[in-house]
Amino acid sequence: MKKMIMIFALLLSANAFAANIAEYRFAIFGEEQKTIHVFKAAVTDNSELEVEMTTSVGRPPFYLPQNGEVETKDFSKRLNKHVFKTLKELVVSLSNAKITKKENQIICMMMPGPALSNNHLSVKRGFDHRSGSFLGDMELVSGPNGCWVRNPVFPEDEWQRGNAASLKSLIKVLVLDEVGTEI
Repeated sequence: MKKMIMIFALLLSANAFAANIAEYRFAIFGEEQKTIHVFKAAVTDNSELEVEMTTSVGRPPFYLPQNGEVETKDFSKRLNKHVFKTLKELVVSLSNAKITKKENQIICMMMPGPALSNNHLSVKRGFDHRSGSFLGDMELVSGPNGCWVRNPVFPEDEWQRGNAASLKSLIKVLVLDEVGTEI
């Protein structure tokens, strides 16, 4: 019995010390246009995908809940070694990429909905190949893009912009596959 408790405690402590290497926030509409699902997904250094899904029902353009209720669900998924390797390679590449942070003086008067304004990818910065670890903090490397964005953030190099788009797409597909028919 004591051995089982020790093993259980070790498993819990291993997950407690897992660090996020990538975080991606995005939103999609539900089957009904008045339902919005906002996802906050994190890839951890111990091959886990942790997701918080917030659902609200409201009216455009803000989709504030009509009844004041917001439903939140948390779930996680263990990533196999091949999927994790693919994600980590993209994160490592972006961790050392030069990031451009612009300030637009003129922005259009468009009011984007939640699906357009929730598109934020952050990664751990400063991967050191010698030690095999990230030395920096989590930093936004690719945000929403459109004429309404006052301060866009994106990788300077076109290749790295492609890596950011790929990482966003992969995380989104993994999250939506895990959610399944719940939305």
